[in-house]
Amino acid sequence: MIKNYKRNFRGNVTLAEIAEKIKEAKSIVLTAHISPDGDALGSILAFYFMIKAFSKKENLEKKVSIVIADELPKYMKHFEERELIKNYDEFKVEGMSDLFISLDCANQERYGKSVEIKKLCKESINIDDVILNRFEVEKLLENSEVIVPKRRKYYIETLYSHYEHTFDGSHLDLARKMIKMNNPEYLSSFDKVMKQRSGCMFNMFIMKKELADNYFSWLFPILDSMYESMDLSDLTDFEARLFGRVSEILFNVWLDKNNLKIKEVPFMYMEKVDLFKKGMSFLMAKFFGKKYGQSF
Repeated sequence: MIKNYKRNFRGNVTLAEIAEKIKEAKSIVLTAHISPDGDALGSILAFYFMIKAFSKKENLEKKVSIVIADELPKYMKHFEERELIKNYDEFKVEGMSDLFISLDCANQERYGKSVEIKKLCKESINIDDVILNRFEVEKLLENSEVIVPKRRKYYIETLYSHYEHTFDGSHLDLARKMIKMNNPEYLSSFDKVMKQRSGCMFNMFIMKKELADNYFSWLFPILDSMYESMDLSDLTDFEARLFGRVSEILFNVWLDKNNLKIKEVPFMYMEKVDLFKKGMSFLMAKFFGKKYGQSF
């Protein structure tokens, strides 16, 4: 595995580190587990084309090979992409490759014979080490009730003031009105959360079905009531996504009212974020009243 790397909470490499290693490598071997299914084949082909597209965009020369130490499913004969996938016995090793990447493999025992190729590569990454798997989820839920991304911190803004500056505070005012009418027992938690300077965002969480049912049965009537009382005809597509943004904040209200024990875990942006533009837009919204008109 990659040595001397800064680890995340489970001791694994980060997305940025993976991207850097892919950028540095001139020869890459991709593999998936034996008895490959649709998940394995789909992920490995997507990863292959992603690397190819990235290399073309950055004008980088890379040799990328796909090797699976087992027969492909019969349905793959209908796909031209099957020609990209080599069986272990067909693959000819030409010196030491720079990087070995496995996808949809919980451990190297599932590499099959491809583990021998791994031994001939300078470095290796198991993508499953970066993704929270079922075993780890179950382990985390032994001591917590809800798994959430690490809280987003606003420092110089509360959740309410940030929303008011960047979007439209009347959306949250309306949400409060609906809660006061239908769920007044949540009102104190709503007011408390509006004053917080951090929150669990992105509408991302993992919890047991019973809890999720409880959350959705509380959330959607509020959003439905808001929708029925609003005129959205003059809003842009970006502005009309307000219900998703409001629900991000309402999730924190529900967590607070139900006094649930949460576990924060790292998250990854899968696309490039323009931090400078994002920061400038935040300052323009706070100090000059210029609302957000797009994602960053």
